[in-house]
Amino acid sequence: MNKEDLINDFESGKEIPMELWNEKIGDSINYLLLGAALVLTIVIEGITVFIFRKDKKYVGYSVLVNLITNPAVNLIIFRVNNDLWLWRRWFFSGDVTAPYVFVLEAAVVVIEAVCYRAMTGESMGESMKLSFVLNITSYTIGLFLNTWFSYIFW
Repeated sequence: MNKEDLINDFESGKEIPMELWNEKIGDSINYLLLGAALVLTIVIEGITVFIFRKDKKYVGYSVLVNLITNPAVNLIIFRVNNDLWLWRRWFFSGDVTAPYVFVLEAAVVVIEAVCYRAMTGESMGESMKLSFVLNITSYTIGLFLNTWFSYIFW
């Protein structure tokens, strides 16, 4: 059922199953969380890069690379979590997605380093260090915030 059909059915007074409402609300919340993750990453990495480079241009570079890499990685993680949910629930008590996250984050460090090198002209080594520091900082703060919010709200 597409969005317009759902709205038309609702406006015409047709009964809409609770499962469908739950699915649509869940999707909306997930997209809000993806947006919040992007904004937090941009803010955290923007502040961090300014502390290390003391140049506003680097903040702009950080925003550009994160507009590409952050949504891509979070959508992949979201997809993997959904696909593996039943498997994880029945066969493991731990987090199956941890290896995927590690591989994706390592790929992001390399991709962002290549982007920083292309935009700044710094050596690949300096770009890798910068990318690693920015990503480890935002990942660690994001992990802390995620854990903290999970305890408070769920």
